[in-house]
Amino acid sequence: MPEYKLMIRYDNYVVYERYDSRLQRIIETKFGAKGATNIQPCFMNPSLPLLLITSFHAPASVSLGELKSVVLGEGIATDVQPKLLIRYDNYAAYETYDKDIQEILEAKYGELGATDIQPSYVSPSLPLLLISSFKAPEDVPLDELRDVKLGENITTDIQPMDEYRQYRYS
Repeated sequence: MPEYKLMIRYDNYVVYERYDSRLQRIIETKFGAKGATNIQPCFMNPSLPLLLITSFHAPASVSLGELKSVVLGEGIATDVQPKLLIRYDNYAAYETYDKDIQEILEAKYGELGATDIQPSYVSPSLPLLLISSFKAPEDVPLDELRDVKLGENITTDIQPMDEYRQYRYS
């Protein structure tokens, strides 16, 4: 099941006060109806107090457009973004591409219409694994996003971390 980042923005404090105490339950109900699982607790960005971030897994059969169409409540804007895993197959690939990986991501995924490509960060437990997210067009299938070639000996995928760990250590 692909993993997604969900960004939630309250329009104002009145909306925040109306929904905040029950937002997690609303998310679980509405996204759960689309087959979402492993919905993480929301956390608030301290520098942007009306912005919350969480993540969840959803079946590959559920399109990004379906997930983006979920409405949590009046005055709550949402954005669903696929999580991207970037794995260097060896340290030589890391040394070759890492300094330019952000520009490569923006160029390759930009060709598919992706925007707001987040800076990748290194997984502390798996040093050759980077994690990023981006806004993807609703009409681009996940398989096409998975198949982007960033460079020699670099593998990309949109899948949950626990599946990657099972693959990596099996």
